[in-house]
Order: sequence, then structure tokens, then C-alpha cells
Amino acid sequence: MEGVPAEELELREAAFAHCAELRRVWGDSVPAKVLWPGFPFRGGRVRLYSVQGIHKPKQGEFPLTLLTTLASPYHDELSQDQTSIRYDYSPRDYLNDGVKRASELGLAFVYQVQVKPKPDPEYLLVSPVFVDGWDDRTRTFFLSALPESVADLPPEPELVADAAHSLPEHEKRTALRLVEQRLGQAGFRKEVLAAQRNRCTVCELRARPLVDAAHVVPHADPRGTNEVRNGLALCALHHRAFDTDVLRIDPDAVVHVDEERLAKFAALAPDALRRRDPAAVHQLLDHHGRPLRLPKDPRKRPDPELLRLRWEGRLGA
Repeated sequence: MEGVPAEELELREAAFAHCAELRRVWGDSVPAKVLWPGFPFRGGRVRLYSVQGIHKPKQGEFPLTLLTTLASPYHDELSQDQTSIRYDYSPRDYLNDGVKRASELGLAFVYQVQVKPKPDPEYLLVSPVFVDGWDDRTRTFFLSALPESVADLPPEPELVADAAHSLPEHEKRTALRLVEQRLGQAGFRKEVLAAQRNRCTVCELRARPLVDAAHVVPHADPRGTNEVRNGLALCALHHRAFDTDVLRIDPDAVVHVDEERLAKFAALAPDALRRRDPAAVHQLLDHHGRPLRLPKDPRKRPDPELLRLRWEGRLGA
């Protein structure tokens, strides 16, 4: 990129790669204690966060991250034409000019959206994002994201910029709808895991990066909302088993494991499963007939009617 120092490009490449790794491990809710220390770069560390909405690391010439907090007085939202995110910036901040200059050079940014409040905040990471323009009268930057097919490219800033600048409008809308979905999923995961104490309701695994928020009624169904009563905290294994109907949950919140289906998946005869696959016994079959470990507050438990819909297979009806 003409006019951009090589170190600036290297820094951004490292930042995008680091954010991709955080998303891979943590999904759409990255804890602040993991995010704030930043990443190693040329013998030091680059921070991705500051209390200001716009952050320029000391190693860079231009701002790198844009932040929206739950307590922000500004109103970041999708634009009316659904092709950009409106990012309202504060007046009289020299960092605003840095963002404008970086965008004119084709540089991308990391966008952080707080999805869980203090004392243990968490953030959704959207990167790379581009500033497509701004309105100084309303103090608004217009951000665009990349579709997954482009975001999965190697994080070299030149490739990212070339791909972003050639995107048609309908692909920008698709990418932003994905950001909206990720925000909704991040909020859902926060509520469900908080209600169920950050543990799998089947096996009580507490390793938070390995615990998902599963929908009782899938999101594709009109009744599959992102409300806590439609959620189950499940470890990755039990989530996958639930999605494939190896593990089912009845309306009384009791676990059922389909031994024949599991044996078929393992390419074993049903009478050989217990003998030849002890992991299946310990991790799945031993939970058959056991109740879920649910919150004491009934308002935070899965809705029995939604469990019934799933149990009886009355989805999409």
C-alpha cells in the first residue's frame, strides 16, 4: 500500500491473525482479561484496548481499534440502507483524524463490541472492518464488514483491502447481517451461560471456551428465539450429540441417549458399543436417565413447552 510504512502493515496483519485466533477459541464472547493484554509484536506487546472508543497502539502510526461499550453514550447501529454500521465518534479528538487518514490509505481496523457487562466484560470481535466514509456534521463513521468467504483470506492488509473494495452492495448487506446474528448469538450465550453458571448442564464441565449456548428450538424455527428460556449450556461434545439427536432431553429435563444411533455413528453393533468404546459409555451413555443440572430460578430454566416441541419433533410446525 503506497504511503503506508511496512511496520504498520505488519502490525495490522498480526492483529487480524490474533483476533481470528481469539474468535476460534472463544467464539463471539472474548473475555476482557484475554483480550486486553494484546499480542506479541517485535519484542513487545500491542494492546487492543483502551478506555477511549478509538485506540492507537504505541507501536503504530494510525488507530487500530474501534470500541463500542454497553455504557456508551453513542448510538452505533446499522445504517438505513443496511450496508454499513454507523459508528458515532466523540468531538475534538485527534484520533478521529487518524482514522480518516488510515481509511484513505485503505487500512482496515478491529471493531470491538461489548456484549457482557462488568465486572467480567466480554467483547465481540469483528475484524477486519473498513471505514467507507464519514459525516462530520453528525460525527459518524460508516463501517463495512467482510463476508466470511473473504474474511477467511490470509490477513495480509493488501489482500483484505482489495477484496473489500470490490464487494458489491448485496455482499456488504450479507456481511452486516452476519454481524447482527453474531451479536444476537453473543448476547444469547452470555445469558444462557450466566443462568447455568458457565457449566455444561449434562456433565458440568466448566471450561468456558468449551461450553456453548445451544438452542432448544433451533434458530431457524420461528419459535427459536435468543431468549434464555430457549437455551441450554452444553459442552461441545454434548452440544453436537444434541444437534444429531444422539442425546435428547424430555420435557421434564431428563437426558436420554439413543444407544442404537450412537452405535451406528461408531460403526459398531449395538451389543459391541459398551465393550469396544468405553469413552462413549463414560461421556454419553452414563448420563442416560439423569436430570439436567438446572438453575434454581425457574425463570432461567429451559421452557418445558419448548423442550416438548423438540422432544416430539414438532419443529417448523
